[in-house]
Amino acid sequence: VNSLETAKKAYEMNPNFINNIINLSDLYRLNGKYEDAKFYSDKVMTLDSENKNAKRLKNVIENKLG
Repeated sequence: VNSLETAKKAYEMNPNFINNIINLSDLYRLNGKYEDAKFYSDKVMTLDSENKNAKRLKNVIENKLG
């Protein structure tokens, strides 16, 4: 089982755990799946719009998407 699969399972068990959602978004980004990464970064922003890590990651993803 790889990191992405582990993070997805953790998300299914607790979909509001912000640190895991950030990790999941970043793992999708690292795998070049920017739309999926954006979905999860947007999810974090709805839960905690002031999260600095989420804001930084969201900017990186949006830059990749153009």
